[in-house]
Amino acid sequence: MELQEDTAAFLSRVSGKLVYGAIVLEALLGALGDPLPGSPIVLVSLMLSMAVVVIAGAYSDWVGEHMEKRVLTSWGDRLRGLDSAVRSRGWILAPLLVPGTFFGLEIIGLLSHTGAYALTRVVLLGVLFFFGFAAARLSGAGVLGSVLSAVVVTLLGYIVAQAKILAKLVQALGK
Repeated sequence: MELQEDTAAFLSRVSGKLVYGAIVLEALLGALGDPLPGSPIVLVSLMLSMAVVVIAGAYSDWVGEHMEKRVLTSWGDRLRGLDSAVRSRGWILAPLLVPGTFFGLEIIGLLSHTGAYALTRVVLLGVLFFFGFAAARLSGAGVLGSVLSAVVVTLLGYIVAQAKILAKLVQALGK
């Protein structure tokens, strides 16, 4: 019983961040274009982009909080506050392990480039499904309701990711 409560507490703390990270990575992969650049470029692009997402989100939250309180702080306090905000968002970076693993295997010759890309996208969608299912089950939904919830979360994540690709296509058509 205690393990179930600990697991539920852990998932409630990190699942939203992991889902967010997976959706952002899915969108970034789509935005990298076709043909996909070489694996080292993909990995560096994803890492830098995700770092920017985490830092920008943390900074935005921090600025909003200080504007709401109407408090002006020193630069030292600002850096400490930003550091704390970034640390609290660190789980957003965990989905980077997925492309890191598959594109790393491609770099050492164990996977093809196309295989690494396809496996990364499938596993990221699996992450969305898993956390959609887990969140529903932990909220008390039955198995069928949890599966339906997971499908909706996965589809929404996929649609958000594809919107980025569509925006890039529209921009290209406008040229």
